[in-house]
Amino acid sequence: MTHNIKKKNSKDNYLIDSIDQMSDREFRELLFHLFKHQGYNVSSIKLTDKADRYLLLRKGVDETIVNATISHSKLVGTRSIDKIVNTVHNYKGCHQWIITNGYFTKQSVTKANKNEVMLFNRDDLINMLDQYNLPPSSNTYNEGKKRKGK
Repeated sequence: MTHNIKKKNSKDNYLIDSIDQMSDREFRELLFHLFKHQGYNVSSIKLTDKADRYLLLRKGVDETIVNATISHSKLVGTRSIDKIVNTVHNYKGCHQWIITNGYFTKQSVTKANKNEVMLFNRDDLINMLDQYNLPPSSNTYNEGKKRKGK
């Protein structure tokens, strides 16, 4: 997913620079609050026995699994697409999103389109953050338990 972005200001640069220094857990927590602010019911879930955690967004009857990925190399390859597709394939009707502070390779964009995975790159993230004032961090974020298939 690509959007035209407005010119960055120093606040944007500070925020995205801070995100660049976050761990995956801190990034998930930031997105947890962002999506809660947007009206989603948000949970942190573990879908496999591996350490990977995802956000589960619910709004009405829609469910979305979000893979929040901090990219220190700035390019996210097809591995992230493979991870979410292979993990979520048992959750029929669930949307799949990957959100990163970096950008996606052409191969990952092609693979995501083929597998109906929505991609949000650095520019999309800045736009999302611009549209919403995030509340101060609270203790409501909790790395949830493993979610079993439907």
